[in-house]
Amino acid sequence: MGDINVDILEPDRNTAKLNEMLAYHNIQRVDLPATRITPISKSSIDWIASNMITEALDISVFNTGLSDHTAQKCTITNLEEIKTPKSVHRAIGGRNLDELKWLLINERWEKVYTSLNSEEAYNNYRTTVTIALDTACPLKTARTKKTKPKHFADAEALILKNDYLAYLNQFETTGNLADRIKATDLKKKYDQRLKTLRSQRIADQITNSQNKSKTIWETINSVRSKKQDTLPQLKLTINGQLIEDTYAVAEQFNDYFANIAKYTIDRNNGTARRPVELPGGTHTSELRSLRPTTQEELRSIIKSLKSKNSAGIDDISTKVLKHCAEELICPLTDIFNKSFNEGHVPSALKISKIYPKFKTGSRTELSNYRPISLLPTVAKLCEKVVLTRLLEHCTLNNLITSSQHGFVKGKSTTTAMIELLESVIDSLENGNLTTAIFLDFSKAFDCLGHDLILKKLNALGVTATALKWFESYLKDRSQVVEIKSTVKGTTKAFRSQPLPIQRGVPQGSVLGPVLFILFTNDLPEYLSEYTKTLMYADDTTLILDNHSPENLCLNAYIAVNMAYQYCDGNDLVVNPSKTSQLGFGRRSGQINSLPEVNLVDQTKFLGVLVDSNLSWTPHIDQLCNRLNSSLYALKQIKAIGDLTTARIAYFALFETHIRYGLAVWGGTSKTNMNRILILQKKAIRILANLHPLESCREAFPTLNILTVTALYIQELVMYVDGENLTRLEDIHYYNTRNSTMYQLPTHHLTQYEKKPTYMGRKLSNCLPTEIRTKKGKELKTALWKLLSQRAIYTLQEFYLDVSNYQTNHEF
Repeated sequence: MGDINVDILEPDRNTAKLNEMLAYHNIQRVDLPATRITPISKSSIDWIASNMITEALDISVFNTGLSDHTAQKCTITNLEEIKTPKSVHRAIGGRNLDELKWLLINERWEKVYTSLNSEEAYNNYRTTVTIALDTACPLKTARTKKTKPKHFADAEALILKNDYLAYLNQFETTGNLADRIKATDLKKKYDQRLKTLRSQRIADQITNSQNKSKTIWETINSVRSKKQDTLPQLKLTINGQLIEDTYAVAEQFNDYFANIAKYTIDRNNGTARRPVELPGGTHTSELRSLRPTTQEELRSIIKSLKSKNSAGIDDISTKVLKHCAEELICPLTDIFNKSFNEGHVPSALKISKIYPKFKTGSRTELSNYRPISLLPTVAKLCEKVVLTRLLEHCTLNNLITSSQHGFVKGKSTTTAMIELLESVIDSLENGNLTTAIFLDFSKAFDCLGHDLILKKLNALGVTATALKWFESYLKDRSQVVEIKSTVKGTTKAFRSQPLPIQRGVPQGSVLGPVLFILFTNDLPEYLSEYTKTLMYADDTTLILDNHSPENLCLNAYIAVNMAYQYCDGNDLVVNPSKTSQLGFGRRSGQINSLPEVNLVDQTKFLGVLVDSNLSWTPHIDQLCNRLNSSLYALKQIKAIGDLTTARIAYFALFETHIRYGLAVWGGTSKTNMNRILILQKKAIRILANLHPLESCREAFPTLNILTVTALYIQELVMYVDGENLTRLEDIHYYNTRNSTMYQLPTHHLTQYEKKPTYMGRKLSNCLPTEIRTKKGKELKTALWKLLSQRAIYTLQEFYLDVSNYQTNHEF
């Protein structure tokens, strides 16, 4: 705490540098209001910084009359010593799962196979599995084991320890300086030996682990965050009264989450209006029925599932399902095929288990929580089968709009970000004023009406029994809320009564996101006359351009109001307070703001901060802060593990942040790229045990790690490879030395060269011919080999090195 003289209310470079430095040491500055107020200014140059989670701090600001600054008070809560709690959980160790498998092997499943319908078949299946589960994996109350400090020693370490203590005692007796120097030297050797033993222990643990990824993440998380042994009792303030009974709290949460769609639509002036009528999708064939599944298909899907302990209302996790897959595949195949044939989904598969997840703000306010939904594992398995049929139909008939990038094969957040950047730069290149409006939907997945979803599916060619199945899937669903809390030293679950779900696609489901994108599939066509629409699931952006500020403003106004009209008629609610408008280019000041839309200088788009000048500096500031936090975790991992573990941690905690959105923000200034490179060098020095000022250029290829510049080159070259862009050989149709090069468009703006499609082609053209002519995985492998031979710090180095490569065939 104190006066740091860096104003947190002014997000300048000083603030960014301070936050980055703190993150490097796992410390955060807590947001404070203005602590010094004058008639002409407000500033918050006082601070409270901590490495504890914000929820553990009770912070207040108040006047003391002693200074022109207010005083700050920080109280650390929940420091009392609590006994290790007991918890109620299923025993699902290796022996338990083997016993469950043995019980299921002897099951013949006659009641399932002879059932008249899928409802009866699934109920019989569930009864059988539950009995076996309760027998082999019973619920147990056990005390949570605290992690004991691990001691590492061997004969060599003990000899070093005894020698060190002997010289230390001798120095304390005689005061001989030589004894002190010898004791210090032995202490360093002893500490190094203990560190080596600890690293070997962790490396052996990972090597011998059946689930290496899980073991590595447990090691990483052990130093990355502090796990709370006890779960605090949730309390809610309802109509001014504090509710403390956990069952009552669960009921309040369930009522709130089950009716969130109604609350949202009511806040938007009542019920949804008449749907906007649009022509149905053009399809050459109909999806009349769902093709039966096979044991081979289910086996493949189960194999692809991640092994997790979390389970839905049936208590059968993916870990249990994968372990007993061969015993369960036959009855599940029969149940699913009965379901597809009838067009009916068993009721027990339509019950969701909800956990309230705290977001931010007061912990006693319902609105500060969001639901985390867990469906029965078997339900997700069934949905994966249906999803393949639905996507096959959509692909065959080319139904999904090209504006949609979410949950579509071959598209991602990266392609969405690239399309935004390309569209904006193309408009600026044409001399147009350009703006983007980022719509924010409130509870988009929850508000959709089931009848309207079915109507849109029908318009896309889903009919007959298939449509009947989707109707059964959507309707008559219910949910319960489960809260885990530690009461009197025992952590147990408190569950509400089930409530019906009247609207929305199921949260946490496999089909839900795809049903949503099919539901909004007609939005781009509806707005096409006035705006280009870019979508990633419920993230919707309107991109407009025009030579005239007046015409741009008029078109933007019409487009936004048409979007509102579409939403009003399609059970969608736009939140105007979170909807933002961003103008681009040097003439962005001429762009007028729209009513009830915030005109901003920067906004977040799919996790990347986009600014009006496309400088990407705000995003780099945010990224540097994350990377410094990752460096802290990397230091801890390297201290307790070996190079293999630390290198895996580097890719998991550090490089993933660099790679995200790199294709768009990688075109930022040399200064910004150098900021990322400096932090990457710090990471490399941690891995290679180098001193802060020691060169790490040779360490990059030794560790087989690419620099941020090399990663940028790789991203763009591979992107243009998948875009099927025009090459010179496609123009003149005869072979020349440069025929495999891409054609580079003429342009006026320097910023045009920052386009991923332009820069990607330019970089590809620089590659040696034997690499440039490759495609797909072969290109990726050859490119990696080329880029990893030496550390590339700048694009200029790359151009020079490739030129030398082509001259001397040496990189």
